[in-house]
Amino acid sequence: FEARRRFNRMRIDLDGPRPFPTPPPGIGVALFDREAEEDWRDWHRIFQDSFARHWGHEPSSLDGFRRKVLAEPAPGFEEWFFGLADGERVGICQSTGTFRAENAGWIRNLGVLEAYRGRGIAGFLLEHAFATFAARDCAWAGLGVDTANETGALRLYEAVGMRAVFQVDAYQLEVPAS
Repeated sequence: FEARRRFNRMRIDLDGPRPFPTPPPGIGVALFDREAEEDWRDWHRIFQDSFARHWGHEPSSLDGFRRKVLAEPAPGFEEWFFGLADGERVGICQSTGTFRAENAGWIRNLGVLEAYRGRGIAGFLLEHAFATFAARDCAWAGLGVDTANETGALRLYEAVGMRAVFQVDAYQLEVPAS
């Protein structure tokens, strides 16, 4: 077996109220509407496209994605945000209620279409999520990251004050077909 990837669970403590961030010029945020078919289509498209080149990404159909989300006990739709660039949906920040029992917010997916990266959209969505969690009186927020992610996600998370609290190393063994 050879070590192939490292995944970190990142965390930031939310000490009291946290201001909502000022968006960079031309950048905005919009809430996902689970009742709107267009929102499901846009969300799925942005998710698939922004993660298409990530290690281990498995493409899914819109119907498969929706079924998986709706089967979750606490999908956290009230904390799903689109990132906007000049009014166009180009990013997603998908929370989940997984850690609500621990009084925490959890970001399942944060993605920005490749053509829009480097404009501050991911950082803005991340800070917006932190402010949303703090407004809910969460004690901390977290997410998981592939430390070799080509988008620089780990650097972003560390730059906003997140720290690794847990790591998992993935090993791989290639077995030749006979």
